[in-house]
Amino acid sequence: MPRFTYTGRAAAGAVDGEIEGVDAGAVATLLMSRGVTPLRITASGQSEATENGPTVGLSLAAWLQPPVQPADLMMFSRQLHTLLRAGVPILRALAGLQESAANLKFKQVLANVRHSLESGIELSMCFAQQGGVFDNFYVSMVRVGEMTGRLDDIFMRLFKHIEFEQLMRQQVKSALRYPGFVVAAMMVAIGVIN
Repeated sequence: MPRFTYTGRAAAGAVDGEIEGVDAGAVATLLMSRGVTPLRITASGQSEATENGPTVGLSLAAWLQPPVQPADLMMFSRQLHTLLRAGVPILRALAGLQESAANLKFKQVLANVRHSLESGIELSMCFAQQGGVFDNFYVSMVRVGEMTGRLDDIFMRLFKHIEFEQLMRQQVKSALRYPGFVVAAMMVAIGVIN
């Protein structure tokens, strides 16, 4: 059975050590049952370069893809809410969403999140590590969901928040479109008169 090195928190303070387990997820479960909250779990002898797994780099196709859009995050939040509400485990839900993601960059982000989550990092920290894809508000809301045990409700609130932001952006754009048209028409009229 593989050995894993871990660092974590317990009632007495910071702890670290080595433990055997099938995989990082099983080690995290075992540590939690012993009252230790795992912060980092790595396979013994695994170097820092290989520990990062899928975060090493994006493929060329992913670089050519458009960046992760708010619509991608909105759909992700809604689907994750539905899956968590149905009782699907978070890792399985993320795997399914990664598989169905249309944007290759977002697919890579979800792979990174899954990898970090499997190594025992909290979901909010996994999101925070994704280089600005998830903003501070999103990460903080997920952290609240973790603390309260209501992640499914938090993802629905995030969906509604992003949907509201999108609606406001569209309304501001449409409100500015008419004055912009009037100013352009006035400039054309002034140009014709002179």
